[in-house]
Amino acid sequence: MGKCHFNFYSEYLKRNVDIDVILPEEYGYGRRQKGHPIEKDFPVLYLLHGYNSDFETWERNSTLPFQLRDLPLAVVLPSGYNLWYGNGEKTGMDYTSFLAHELPAVLKNTVNISDRREDTFIGGLSMGGFGAVLLGLKYPEKYSRVISLSGVTDLDLFYADDSFKTAINRDRDISLGKRDDLRKNHNDFEMLLEEGREKGTEFPEFYIACGIEDPVAQYSWNFKEKLKKYQVPFQYVERTGNHNWVFWEEELPEVLSWLPLKKYGKEDL
Repeated sequence: MGKCHFNFYSEYLKRNVDIDVILPEEYGYGRRQKGHPIEKDFPVLYLLHGYNSDFETWERNSTLPFQLRDLPLAVVLPSGYNLWYGNGEKTGMDYTSFLAHELPAVLKNTVNISDRREDTFIGGLSMGGFGAVLLGLKYPEKYSRVISLSGVTDLDLFYADDSFKTAINRDRDISLGKRDDLRKNHNDFEMLLEEGREKGTEFPEFYIACGIEDPVAQYSWNFKEKLKKYQVPFQYVERTGNHNWVFWEEELPEVLSWLPLKKYGKEDL
């Protein structure tokens, strides 16, 4: 298994960005011969972190590299900078376009990852769950699977919830705008679902998981009901757990097994 670190200037974010990319153990061209599950570019999962974290969070707090050992999957770990992965007029930074357009283009020119919809997945936890859902609804032509673990996925509850810290609300409003701005900025989930239904959009399939003791459990439940309303395919997981790495670590192998990937072992090479 290999890992690459990228630091480059983003035109969409107007700053230098840090990205880690975990590459499959059998990444090297010479090892991928006829009969290998992946003969060309590897499927890719863009995996987003939560609030007040960075691109190394998943590697520091979970067994992600270990879980990937037998999977033909590249995982891209960007830093979110507390921007809520949205398009914010006040910040002048469009994180959705960075993730959907700029970052894949940079990586396509440097590492062998696929840009086909059926090979491209996006997921995240907490704030990252919000970002993954936003990208999946905003650019359904780019992603075939979307993962939200303990995601902030009910915007009405999110903006009405006064239990969040002031800093979270401040960064949310700077990055996404006030609640009434979300439709104008195309950051509103209900609007994106409505527009998609009218256009006959093929939405990605969603994996929604949250612990029942989690303060945002109702967010996931409500979003699941919206997916059902708009007839979007999903898998919903609700079980014992809270808003912490214990729950996310337990969900990680379930998420990876849900992705349409072919496992392989040394005997396949």
